Amino acid sequence: MNFLLKELQTDRELLSSRNKEGYILNVDSWNKVIKLHLTSCRYCNPHEEGGIQVESKIMNKTGETWYSDQKEEVEAKATEMVRKKGYSYSSCDVCKPYL
Repeated sequence: MNFLLKELQTDRELLSSRNKEGYILNVDSWNKVIKLHLTSCRYCNPHEEGGIQVESKIMNKTGETWYSDQKEEVEAKATEMVRKKGYSYSSCDVCKPYL
């Protein structure tokens, strides 16, 4: 099995992930919130209103964005951040990655 957990660094990488099946972790360090999304979610498009802005998060040091094709990998990353940093973790109400 080929597992891939990757921290995204650009909006272009986020857009590219939309062409793959997988999961996005949107980490908001300002509010200490982590959201799990499917790559097909409208929030995974930086050009959509309310969409994840990877480059802005990095530039302003307000969060991180992670991609994996395996839900177990992103969940492990989220669990680690919850344990180490006290963040809250939930899934997106729009794309419903747990259904």
